Amino acid sequence: MIALLLAWLGLARAETDVATHLAQAELFARRHWYEDAANELDIVLDSEEGRTSFEANWLAAQVAWEILDIDWALRTARRAAELAPDPARRDAALALVDSYEQQFGFLVVEGPYAGMATRMQLELEGMLFDPELKRFVNRVALAWRERTPLPVRQGLPAATYRVNGQEVAVKPGETVTLRLPMAAVGARGIAALQVARLEVGAGMGFFLGPLAESGLPGPDLHLAWTQPVGGLLLGLSGDLATLRFAAPDHQLEGTLFHQAVGLRVGRELPTRLPLGIRPSLSVRYLAAPGIPLDCSGDGRCAVGGDGDPDRRVYATGRAVAPGLELVVEYRQAGRTTAFGTGMRAVVEQPVGWIPADQGDGAWALDGPQRWTATGIRLLGHVSVAF
Repeated sequence: MIALLLAWLGLARAETDVATHLAQAELFARRHWYEDAANELDIVLDSEEGRTSFEANWLAAQVAWEILDIDWALRTARRAAELAPDPARRDAALALVDSYEQQFGFLVVEGPYAGMATRMQLELEGMLFDPELKRFVNRVALAWRERTPLPVRQGLPAATYRVNGQEVAVKPGETVTLRLPMAAVGARGIAALQVARLEVGAGMGFFLGPLAESGLPGPDLHLAWTQPVGGLLLGLSGDLATLRFAAPDHQLEGTLFHQAVGLRVGRELPTRLPLGIRPSLSVRYLAAPGIPLDCSGDGRCAVGGDGDPDRRVYATGRAVAPGLELVVEYRQAGRTTAFGTGMRAVVEQPVGWIPADQGDGAWALDGPQRWTATGIRLLGHVSVAF
């Protein structure tokens, strides 16, 4: 009698635990914490009560889609169809099974050697007309941007894909294996997928510091060509900007153009987000108008920008400007080859000179004058791959 009582208590406790884990999984799923929901469902489906529960299997089929596990989604949807308590829910489960079987196949990606891991770039060749399927592929592509142990098996909508540049066709209900060559694995494989880009930007730029205090922010147009070389991205750029400057009495003196050409070298940081993040070192040669010179009564001038001079004139300086750039752009599924839109931020420190032969006799410099300032540019950014 005591043994039967203890057995009954143990069974009741097990049923209570299963119900608790199932309720927890439902809560996690409602809050979109799908990995946590999957962990709870693993516990539920490991029990006899869970394996025979329509609700547990049906919920698992929904969660499996969210965590990109089509194998698990198929198994649990089939089981839910067998356990459905009424025709309506059975038909819903069978329709889900049919959609997976008709639209999905499986891709196994292997490395050149056992035990390897790599970041992978998954790109869809052609079109998927169902937006849900397109979103699914994009989510897989983002997940594979992390280092992924090989081999990996993944359910995908039937279509043709490229994985680290290697083409493979996935067919409904079939499993295909793709073995990556050594050249397509690791950082070298991802770097090889970088493509040349035309980049256009527009925004505002300005200088900080006493030598640039008269300058006001002005529009800046940026044009660049970026070329991958190994794991680096090399760029050649040109800028055309306008600068308005103000006299000590705050009256606007006019609007001038300044030009710059530059070089940069950077590297794209891998990320699981649908973003391209590229820090770069840059150097530009620029002509910057509107640098204030304080002049005495006899027309002799020097770099100034403060005090109350007899006369103030504005010179054009030349400078070499080393700097730091950061480009953050959105690309579909974090792809290297996609059209991108985002922002470019630049901080640079021009160090230059003002030629002594300016002024046309109205004023003169006592030899070349050195100047420096801190430049900041914030630009909207568009890139087009070729």
